[in-house]
Amino acid sequence: MDVEKNISITDKVAMSIIFRIKQHTLNDPRLNIVKQLLRYGFPNKGSLDPEFNSYYEMRNDISIEEDIQMWQDGLIIPETMKNDIFKHFHSRHPGVAAMKSFIQFNVCGQGMTQYVE
Repeated sequence: MDVEKNISITDKVAMSIIFRIKQHTLNDPRLNIVKQLLRYGFPNKGSLDPEFNSYYEMRNDISIEEDIQMWQDGLIIPETMKNDIFKHFHSRHPGVAAMKSFIQFNVCGQGMTQYVE
């Protein structure tokens, strides 16, 4: 019974985080431009604003699922949520190496691993 309750709570927390990521993604100017670049095609890298160079490199592995941008199997985190996501992972006290590894394989955001360091 306690296991089911904990899973239910975990599901609610996860859904809350996903909902917030979606809302922040929809309101993030940079990610809205990335969405348009994905839809209509990236220009040559030389004519691209340097702010989007990292997205250019990842463009073939970015997808959009229910308004959430994904890179491979990880979530692309909007700038406005990076601190919240960092605090969420950090609250579990996994240690720097474990946290960096988890973030690298599960979330994507410019500078996310630098937050850990």
